[in-house]
Amino acid sequence: MKAGKWKIIAIALIVSVFTCTGLQVPISAGAESVLTTVDVGEIQGPIAGAVSAYLDFTETRDDGFTVENDLCYWSDANGTKMMPEDTFVAGQTYYYTIVLKVKDGYSFASDTQLTIYGEVSNVDANMTMEVSGDTVTFFHAYKAVCGGTLNNPTLTTANLSSKVFVYNGKVQKPTASQIKVYDQFGKLIESRNYEIVYASQASKAVGFYAITIRPVAYPYEGELTTYYQIIPKGTTISKVIGGKKKLTVKWKKQATQTKGYIIEYSTSKKFTAKKTKKITSAKKTKVVISGLKAKKKYFVRIYTYNGKLQSSASKTVSAKTK
Repeated sequence: MKAGKWKIIAIALIVSVFTCTGLQVPISAGAESVLTTVDVGEIQGPIAGAVSAYLDFTETRDDGFTVENDLCYWSDANGTKMMPEDTFVAGQTYYYTIVLKVKDGYSFASDTQLTIYGEVSNVDANMTMEVSGDTVTFFHAYKAVCGGTLNNPTLTTANLSSKVFVYNGKVQKPTASQIKVYDQFGKLIESRNYEIVYASQASKAVGFYAITIRPVAYPYEGELTTYYQIIPKGTTISKVIGGKKKLTVKWKKQATQTKGYIIEYSTSKKFTAKKTKKITSAKKTKVVISGLKAKKKYFVRIYTYNGKLQSSASKTVSAKTK
C-alpha cells in the first residue's frame, strides 16, 4: 500500500439477513477516542442465484468509522474471493469480508470487539484480528450457509406522514423525508434505493395528486403509486338561531377553491344519527333547516367542499328550537 493512502481493514462475516445498528464505545486516549467496540451495519446473507455484488451494507451508524462497501467481498469455504459476477450456490458455506475505515480523531484498540446488531455471540470461533495503525481486520468473523432462492425485495407499501394539505394558494406536497417505503416483508427501504416522481410539480389547487415511486438500485423491484390531497380551506359558523321547529344557520363566506358547503346537525353532541344539508353555492352564507323537533337542542357544524374533497369540520355551535 502506498504511503499517504488510508489503510483498509477487512472483516469476515456471514448473515442470513442482518439489520444493523451501530455501536461504538469511545474511550479517550490522548487526543483520540479509542473504539473498543464496533457494531457494523445491515447486510443480506447469501441467497441462491444472487450474484456476489448483490450483497451490500445498506445502513450503518458509523460514529468513528465507515464501512467501505466497494472493498467488501464474499469468499467461499476454501477462502477463495468471489468476484462481483459470481453467483451463490445453495448449500455452500460462505464467509464475508468487511472493510472499515477509521475517521479522524478515532482509533481502534488492540482488542477492539466486533459485534453485529449488538450480538457478540454471532462471532465465529475461528475469527482472527489484526490492528495496524488506523485500520483493523477481523478475519473469518462470520459464516453463512447459502439457502433459499433469489427473491428480490419489491417496493410494496408507501406511508406518507403528511398526505392531506389545506389549500393556501402555494405548491404543497409531501417531502422525501415524509415518505417511507417498505418491501413485501415489511422492511423499510432506504431512500437512496428509489426515486420519487410527482405527477404534478404545481400542486396548488384542491384535488388528488399522484406520487410514483420507482427503484433505482439493484436488487429492488416493483413500482408504487400513492396519493396525497389538497382540501379546501374550512369556514366558521357565525350564528345559529332557534325558531319554531327550525334553525337558521349563518356562516362566514369561503368561496376560494370551494363549490359549496355541507352542514351537519344532530341532537347528539357526538353527532350520532346526524343529518346533512348540502349548499351547492359557495356564495351563500345562510340557510334555514326546518322540520325539526320542537324545544330540542341541536348541534351544528359546517364543512366546505369541492368535488369529492371537503374541509375539516368547523367548531360545533348549538341552539334550541322553539
